[in-house]
Amino acid sequence: MSYSLYPEREHESPFGPIRIAVTSGDHIHLSTDSDKCITVNTVAYTLSVHLKLTPGGWTIQADAPIYMSKVHAKNYRDTAPSRAAVAKVRAWIAEKFIPVIPDLLADLLPRAEQSCIEREIESLDSNIAELEKQLRELKASRAHAAEKLKALQSRIRQTAQEQRANDAGSVPAIPHGIPPERIHLQAVGNVPAVKASELQVGDVLRWNFGYTSTIERITPNQTGSMITVEFVGSKYPRRYRLDTLVARVKSKE
Repeated sequence: MSYSLYPEREHESPFGPIRIAVTSGDHIHLSTDSDKCITVNTVAYTLSVHLKLTPGGWTIQADAPIYMSKVHAKNYRDTAPSRAAVAKVRAWIAEKFIPVIPDLLADLLPRAEQSCIEREIESLDSNIAELEKQLRELKASRAHAAEKLKALQSRIRQTAQEQRANDAGSVPAIPHGIPPERIHLQAVGNVPAVKASELQVGDVLRWNFGYTSTIERITPNQTGSMITVEFVGSKYPRRYRLDTLVARVKSKE
């Protein structure tokens, strides 16, 4: 995390200069600059400490304890600070630095709070802009979908009209006194129908919205109470009871 954008100042401690960055009204970060260090018991260290304002006052942040690293260590394993050095820095923070925070940082704390609010507003503005962009894209997609739906509905109506016109001249003759069987198809209306037991290979059936299919194969079940009908160009067969009514547009005969 970079603290260069937060209100900050340098403070002279008994160990050397320490950079104070006030990230918010309840958080302070103490550290050494990249080209400076503190000296504790004649040993040079880098420093990083987070202070948090709690109901009981300022304290070292529990989940981010004092971090110190020897500057001139020969290898990584030798960078750990001595317990005495850490204890000395901790005591100075608790006894000397924390008590003077209200006076020392009286001007920086409000500025830090203001900076946090400004960043929050900037983030919210960015989120709003992104949401507005997504909303525009969704509206455009909806308009496109609505146009496709309108075109499809127009094709469905046209197909249904054409089917009704064709059926008007091809309805099979019905013996006098026997009313025809009829079923209702969506977007088509009431149409003549026959029982599934009368179907033959080559018959043309009509479905909702005016679509049609040609029978390719008829297979009865073992008991003879149902049939499975397969259609030309389709891999989805249908099963019917023998007395099920279906709309036959054209008979093989």
